[in-house]
Amino acid sequence: MLSNWNIYKPLPFSLIRFGFTLLFTVILMIGGWSQNITKVEYFLDTDPGYGAGTDVPVTPSPDLNNININVDLSGLDDGIHKLFVRAKDENGVWSHSPHHTFCKIAIQAPLYDLTKVEYFIDTDPGPGNGTDVPVTPGPILSNLNFSIDLTGLPDGLHHLFIRTKNNQGIWSLTTGKIFYKQSYAAFNSSITDVEYFFDTDPGFGNGTSIPVTPSADITVSDYVIDITSLPDGLHKLFVRAKDEAGVWSITNFRNFYKKQLTASLQNI
Repeated sequence: MLSNWNIYKPLPFSLIRFGFTLLFTVILMIGGWSQNITKVEYFLDTDPGYGAGTDVPVTPSPDLNNININVDLSGLDDGIHKLFVRAKDENGVWSHSPHHTFCKIAIQAPLYDLTKVEYFIDTDPGPGNGTDVPVTPGPILSNLNFSIDLTGLPDGLHHLFIRTKNNQGIWSLTTGKIFYKQSYAAFNSSITDVEYFFDTDPGFGNGTSIPVTPSADITVSDYVIDITSLPDGLHKLFVRAKDEAGVWSITNFRNFYKKQLTASLQNI
């Protein structure tokens, strides 16, 4: 980034200041005058004449602060150049054309082949000592899929890191992601109890029991549930099961509506 600098000059434009990076910022002020600044333009190296520079759209004002201008350098040769900027007021009076010197250098990054990919979890073993990921060398490795063995890792929060090395022996930055490991044991135990209840949960084991033969899989069919004690209206039927280890399942439910129908006896 080139350093900012100030230029003081005669009225009507008392100060132009700008800093240059990939874009430059201009601050234009009229001191002691009420005229609006109506036009701003810039040019590179050679003055094309007043009004013939590259136009910078502005809203007319006596003070133009922090105007950000993108300067197109694509057609410019590498080397030392000068950037000029100037402004015109509503009376057609132009400011001076202060300039800023800069150097353009086109930097083209060579594409080296990536020859190695490795990952590690939590603790960095040092470049080259991570778990190797087989790859075909190339400048870009896209959609790289690989499996990570988590069997020896304790349950909990962990960091997965990955990095690459090119054919010049240069390692990339190490990027990471957080993940959580939770182990689940295989459930092969038998279901020993099934119970149901209506509307309000009486607590595990306090529902109405459904007789079952212990098994890993149970299908309950043709079981009649007594609803005579329920008042007419909308209700919920809940069902859950428990295995031989004493672990209860999730409680599932279905909505249903009870309506007592009274048969009216008509004469034949």
